[in-house]
Amino acid sequence: MVDRRTARVWEYTMAAIVGGAIIMLAPVAFLGRPATRSLIHPDRIVIMTIASALAMGWALVFATLSWRRFDEFAKEGSKFAWYWGGSIGLAATAPAYVFIGLGGLHWLWPSMPVGLPLLRAFVIGYCLPLFSQMIGFAVALALWRAARR
Repeated sequence: MVDRRTARVWEYTMAAIVGGAIIMLAPVAFLGRPATRSLIHPDRIVIMTIASALAMGWALVFATLSWRRFDEFAKEGSKFAWYWGGSIGLAATAPAYVFIGLGGLHWLWPSMPVGLPLLRAFVIGYCLPLFSQMIGFAVALALWRAARR
């Protein structure tokens, strides 16, 4: 039988996932799919950006509630897994990043487009989470150290 603490953690996790997904998909339901093949519609960009910020805020609230229900063992395990698993997983993607960035997909699949604009978009897409993770780590570490002085 699952104890109340564990059940509450799962409830918060499901609320984060389901609620975040609903917030992200609601604008698509109201706006519909783009009428043209172009994705650049200013109203859609603004609405979807706001929806993603709200969804991440929702998920963060429930992740925090879930974290507070963990015991010390679960907290330490989660920190270890996120730090080392995330770091190793990100490092493992570096060879794929280089392969794709240098046109390896075009080499394997000649109909795949290639060019400098696609390379720049790919580099930005790969580096955004990498730099965000490093900045988040630095901010969290600075806050943690300031709180323990």
